Amino acid sequence: SFELAMRSLLSSFILLLVSSNVARANIQFSRTVDQLEQGNSATVTLDQGCSSKDDYGSNDCALSWGTNYTATIKAHISEVLMGNSSFSVDMKVDGIIPFKFTCPVCGTTCTVTIPIVKQTTSFQLPDCPVTGDFNLAEPIALPSKSPIGISSSAKGTVQVTNGAGTVVAHMTVDATLKPSLSSEEL
Repeated sequence: SFELAMRSLLSSFILLLVSSNVARANIQFSRTVDQLEQGNSATVTLDQGCSSKDDYGSNDCALSWGTNYTATIKAHISEVLMGNSSFSVDMKVDGIIPFKFTCPVCGTTCTVTIPIVKQTTSFQLPDCPVTGDFNLAEPIALPSKSPIGISSSAKGTVQVTNGAGTVVAHMTVDATLKPSLSSEEL
């Protein structure tokens, strides 16, 4: 189902953040939605750890290793997105290492290689077409410590484009990761 696919996408995004060391008051991130095509809506709200909220959900978040969170995702997709629609990520890790990939929004598996650690992860995308409303709450259990153990950052954009090449959604993301709290932060 579409909700199952969205769970998979959210879990994969958290995996990408953790695996690429993009995250405690060890994981800090903010995002700005620059564009959302008229007739569509989307919010992602975390139950804790964020200091602000806007029309698109939680923002300016500081997450801690070993903590459980719940992400609530609500969306309305007014158009029909088929396999020729895509989402793309264009980020720089630590300001210099490119992290770019593009996948169809539906009907296949997306495979991504995470820079620095050279880990490959895959996640199943929803069946085509993608359209309509969905609402899901997804538990997120962060591991007790960073799986890699170094500080890092990532900045860039995430974009969804329909089959005609029109941008459906575009946002900028800024994230940093620390492997654990320093003694000054305790």
